[in-house]
Amino acid sequence: MEEQAPAQYVPPADRGISLSCVTSTAGVIRVSGYEGADVNVSCSYKTGFQSSEKYLCKSNCGKSDVLIMTTQPKNKKYSIYDDTKAQIFTVTIFNLQKRDAGKYWCGISLFGNDIYAEVTVDVGQGK
Repeated sequence: MEEQAPAQYVPPADRGISLSCVTSTAGVIRVSGYEGADVNVSCSYKTGFQSSEKYLCKSNCGKSDVLIMTTQPKNKKYSIYDDTKAQIFTVTIFNLQKRDAGKYWCGISLFGNDIYAEVTVDVGQGK
């Protein structure tokens, strides 16, 4: 069964958010790393979103799917840093494991509808 985008999903070209990582095709960012390594996901945004909360979530991005947010910027598995001058927020996923592979969403909290950009994380066997 294929996962559905969050209900408020807006295609990247229509929402003023883009991601830059390793590979991008059809609006999906693919980030690759090896087991045991750390990987960074960088999400850029346009002017006007600097004061909005940013986050990374998995699955359907319900409240329980949020992994890290700028109001709580670090835990054992993730950290997030928002460079408001460069208009980029970066999420680090620490100590990649096979179970970390899959679909994620970079999100920006807005009144009404949040905006999202899709990220796919691939995890290869450690060297």
